[in-house]
Amino acid sequence: MKADKRRGVLSFIFFCFIIIALIFSFSSSALAQQRERAGEEPRIKIGAFEIHPSLEVEQVYDDNIFLESTNEQHDLITLTRPGIQFFLPIRDHSLDLGYFAELSVFSDNSQENYQNQTLNAGGNLNFPGGLYFEVRDIYRDTTDPSSSAEQSDLDPRTRKKMNTVLSTLGYKLGEKSTAELGFSYYTLDYEDTNYDNLDRSEVTGRGTYFYKFWPKASILFEFVHSSNMFDQLAKTDPQDDSKAYEINTGLRFDPDAKLRGDVRVGYERRDFETIDDDDNLVFSAGLTWLPTPKFTGRISFSRSIENSESSTDEFYRHNQVSVGATHKFTDKLYGSIDFTYYKDDYNTNREDENTVEVVEAGYYFKEWLRVFVKYERQDLDSTIDLNDYEDNRVSFGIAMTY
Repeated sequence: MKADKRRGVLSFIFFCFIIIALIFSFSSSALAQQRERAGEEPRIKIGAFEIHPSLEVEQVYDDNIFLESTNEQHDLITLTRPGIQFFLPIRDHSLDLGYFAELSVFSDNSQENYQNQTLNAGGNLNFPGGLYFEVRDIYRDTTDPSSSAEQSDLDPRTRKKMNTVLSTLGYKLGEKSTAELGFSYYTLDYEDTNYDNLDRSEVTGRGTYFYKFWPKASILFEFVHSSNMFDQLAKTDPQDDSKAYEINTGLRFDPDAKLRGDVRVGYERRDFETIDDDDNLVFSAGLTWLPTPKFTGRISFSRSIENSESSTDEFYRHNQVSVGATHKFTDKLYGSIDFTYYKDDYNTNREDENTVEVVEAGYYFKEWLRVFVKYERQDLDSTIDLNDYEDNRVSFGIAMTY
């Protein structure tokens, strides 16, 4: 097994070396053609209507495709990600529609092949007097990786459909104050009827008030209410619906500032129908720092109460922190590094800790065409021994985004 793994790694490295050599052997002529077409916009326009096609092909070597704690199996995976996005500005308004897919081919484990699809549509309406409305629908037809944490109680490659509707109605109360009402509706539907008891929906409403106390920063106050409802197959089913109430306060930094994003801290209470209720301190933050045109730093952290997707009477407290940075060494060469740690504390005797490290380097032949190499490592430590695993992935790819 170890000898096979070493041969697989060496084959993958050799493949990457050949591809990189071929690309750079043609880079001189390609760059010359780019100079001749200088000034050409890298997008397709018909009047104001824009079309943005994209394509990414990635070759991945994965040393633990089933995310197992023992008897790890490796494979070479080809991932193809086609996509297309349409954008139409209409005066102060805009509409957009996008379709994206991920198609996988496993060299030795064809039963693991999958096709994931995402459809994303939305619009922004801005009216005179400070009134605005935003709406978005995100539909995903996807699979969970075999033996992943989400799949611990399910069969391999269980398909599921998820749909999320997001809407925001806002009104600017002068130059410093803004009030928003938000609504979201989420549905989860497993394709296999054996898991119909896990199908559920969640309705969330929120009210948020922003006050700009600084030219590039606002304070916010927010109230959130949500209802989580499992499909009731029979009156005796053990589904445990819940309602949640959350109060937040925080800061939002304007998009044109060097520090962007928002920070929220609050209190959440979740009431269940059968199991014990839970309340906790919750917080979230997502910040992007741009001190120079070539460097971008990012940090996010959160603490929340989440519903389990593998049991109807299970929830967990989710704690996560992520830090990362991207640096442009030249106009064409970049590198990035990201680190994520999360801890999930379940209301059962289960506890998971996971760390994820990602290192990537890439080269832009043009602003819409790049090649990249990437290394990703995951290490999950769980109180359930079968959920423990370490997974290493090395990949090489090429991406085009007009």
